[in-house]
Amino acid sequence: SKGEKSAEEAEAILNEIIRSYKSGEGVIVPNIISFRSCMDAWIRRREPETPKRVYSLLKSMIDFSKSERRDDVAPDSDSFNFVLKACMLAPVMWHVPIKGDDHPIAIANDVFSTLRNQNEF
Repeated sequence: SKGEKSAEEAEAILNEIIRSYKSGEGVIVPNIISFRSCMDAWIRRREPETPKRVYSLLKSMIDFSKSERRDDVAPDSDSFNFVLKACMLAPVMWHVPIKGDDHPIAIANDVFSTLRNQNEF
């Protein structure tokens, strides 16, 4: 279908915006909406890989915020909620034994741990 690759496309565009911004070539400034839009595109896919991809975007958001000293791009509560939503909606994974860091329960536990530490990332 038409939207099947929209998450990959959104993430590729975000990565290009970040690359061009960091190199000084770009005129588009990545912001919190840029990251959350990609997260939302992945959540709409509802695939087993979704939690991992959304969590990866959250980590990228944190890294970008720190490396560029941009507090306006630091994840907010909505950003963390997107990861939890991705974990909740991940299909067919809840009955699979927890093995590794890519399981939705492991990802959700990491997010809760970060929130318990008052967002110190």
